[in-house]
Amino acid sequence: MIVANPARSASLNMQCRCPKPQALAPQPYDMAQTLNDIKRLLAEHGLYPKKKFGQNFLHDGNHLHKILDAAKLTPGDIVLEVGPGTGALTERLVDAGARVVAVEIDRDMQPILEQR
Repeated sequence: MIVANPARSASLNMQCRCPKPQALAPQPYDMAQTLNDIKRLLAEHGLYPKKKFGQNFLHDGNHLHKILDAAKLTPGDIVLEVGPGTGALTERLVDAGARVVAVEIDRDMQPILEQR
């Protein structure tokens, strides 16, 4: 296998005769929200990330997957989620059978969470 910067590979005149990667089967908990989904949700409610709360929103499916794997949840587990934001992780916790207690300091996020 050849690994090269695609922008430079044309100038290097290299060809890879590697088999094309097969598509992976979808994970049981693919990302519920993309960055665009989050921006749209916030805009629909006239909101934006607030610096005073240090808000960051989970939109990386790999990180979501790692969090859920590390939690080793079993149905009926009680989970305290601090800062659920737009609910991406919250939904997956509930889908895994957890009972979720979500605590959000930004009261403006409440309508988004109630929708989900």
